[in-house]
Amino acid sequence: MKIGSIATAAAILASTIAASAQAQSSASLYGLIDMGLVNTKAPGSTVSTLKLTSGDMTTSFWGMKAKEDLGGGMSAEAILEGFIVATSGSAGRFSGDPLFSRTASVGLNTGAGSLAFGRVTTSLF
Repeated sequence: MKIGSIATAAAILASTIAASAQAQSSASLYGLIDMGLVNTKAPGSTVSTLKLTSGDMTTSFWGMKAKEDLGGGMSAEAILEGFIVATSGSAGRFSGDPLFSRTASVGLNTGAGSLAFGRVTTSLF
């Protein structure tokens, strides 16, 4: 291989790396699990009951988010989030709750704000 060929290959590789650094994408998997161990005993009884519970303080959920930088301060994102019963691993807060009942949306973010379509939940979540 000649020196000129190596220099050309290095220049092509450097320009490819620089181009990929301008538009970046990210993906994340996240969630919150709320589980508790409850020990109860009726007044006057000698028998206590120990039970594993789910959702005593907040509802457990999981989610996936993908974001793509479009350049010029704009980015596109997709979000899928669903509730989960931690003690059984079943989807939803109750039977009949859809899989992505918390959020299922696609959107566009700019420096001026954002616009999202789909099932978009309250910002309090």
